Amino acid sequence: MLKSVSCKDQSFVVTLESDGKLLTLHGQGFPLGFSDTLWVGGDHFTPCFYVNGLRAVAHHKVSADKSYSGELVSIDFRDNLSLAAKSATADVGAH
Repeated sequence: MLKSVSCKDQSFVVTLESDGKLLTLHGQGFPLGFSDTLWVGGDHFTPCFYVNGLRAVAHHKVSADKSYSGELVSIDFRDNLSLAAKSATADVGAH
């Protein structure tokens, strides 16, 4: 689960929660993707906004610098559409 993102130029830092632990990963050049039907094209998506709380699959190299967890190789954000659909169905059924 993505907890926070901080961007500056082409550099960014993501903090993820995985198995109850926080991982801080540094990245360059936005090596990312978004897997759903709501975002279209690279110019319509930025990892700097609107991604907190999304599920993410991150690949990273362990950092030699102990102040953070690793260097981000790639990250894919996932919107949990199945949970949103279940919630919407429950809301409709409740009315």
